Amino acid sequence: MRVAHIAPPLKLWRGGMERVAAEISRHLSRFCDESLLLSSETPRDLCKDIRCIGLRPPLSEREPIQTYSYLLLNRGILRWVLKRYKPDVIIAHGPLVLQSLLIPSSLSWIGVVHGTYSSEIRWMRHHPLRGAERISYITSIALTYKRDMSLYKAVTNIKGASLVAVSETTAMELIEYGIRRDRIFVILNGIDKNRFKPLKKDLSRSLLEKKLGVRIKGSLITSLGVSPRKGTHVLIKSLAYLRKLKKEFTALIGGKPRRKGYLAHLIKLTKMYKLEGSVHMVGKVEEDLLPSFYSASDLVVLPSYNEGAPLTVAEALSCGTPVIATNVGGSADYLRLAGIPELVMPITKYDFSKDLAIKTAEVLEKTESGEIKVMHENIPSLNEMIQKYIDLIEKIHF
Repeated sequence: MRVAHIAPPLKLWRGGMERVAAEISRHLSRFCDESLLLSSETPRDLCKDIRCIGLRPPLSEREPIQTYSYLLLNRGILRWVLKRYKPDVIIAHGPLVLQSLLIPSSLSWIGVVHGTYSSEIRWMRHHPLRGAERISYITSIALTYKRDMSLYKAVTNIKGASLVAVSETTAMELIEYGIRRDRIFVILNGIDKNRFKPLKKDLSRSLLEKKLGVRIKGSLITSLGVSPRKGTHVLIKSLAYLRKLKKEFTALIGGKPRRKGYLAHLIKLTKMYKLEGSVHMVGKVEEDLLPSFYSASDLVVLPSYNEGAPLTVAEALSCGTPVIATNVGGSADYLRLAGIPELVMPITKYDFSKDLAIKTAEVLEKTESGEIKVMHENIPSLNEMIQKYIDLIEKIHF
């Protein structure tokens, strides 16, 4: 069986979708007669066992220009690949599955849906964004949501086309939009469990202090991702409330913000609540440091307004660290597998910072007393995820 994999640029934007796409390509090659990877940016190590075919890069990183330009610029290349290599199945990510509409064929198509923005549409107008940043953000999310959902609906009407939702919540969001239930399959993202496993807390903390240049005092709370959608501003406000409930803690927030106005707002909040000595924005956390970042933590907090199947939650749990995450995307799926569904944080109002602080204090207390046990062995591995993709390919193709 020959599988072609149309992936987003894998070097430039190393977010969750790009990391999952890279691992799917890496592991599919072990199960297929031949695996083709089509991307404009491909890590060298991926091309050792995979036939890599270069695509033209998109004209912009901004949606919807990014996706449309990426697709249209490479339409001819994809036609050539179909004619030259004759793949049996094509896997594409998010709106890249649009090619199934542009290039009619009798092939089996699988579109991987990493999220829908359904929840973000509800909350985005409340985010602390101003001026051009606000207009750009809301317009981009609204247009992307409408485009993607309409596209997925059209794709599932094509014979031989299916969608993989990365969480039960994502699947329900697709179904509620009117997309055919019988064409939707759920495969939760898996992680590299050889890397993400429990490490010694003391050694991990020492390494973080050395690498990040911070001194950790008291309980360590960490979070990854800095954006309105990730709820970073809610996290900082909750830490101000937490200070009244718990005397000493250190919070490390990793991630590189893309909006200067939003970053300025976060800095203003930190100063206003006098959290400069406790809250540290540490920028991008390198891949090699992530296992120690999670293992050093007493608690990871992800107060997102919208998610797909966040790798942060899966990786932290696999390292044995408790996670508080909102009830969006696959967070609840991971927490249920880890045996701690009570750590799901429901969003009942936009500013839930006080409720989050109370829950954080309770979880830290239970963690210190040993009441919370994370069943890290239940988090799906990359091999388990890939096997489900192989099973799906065999189901829809043969």
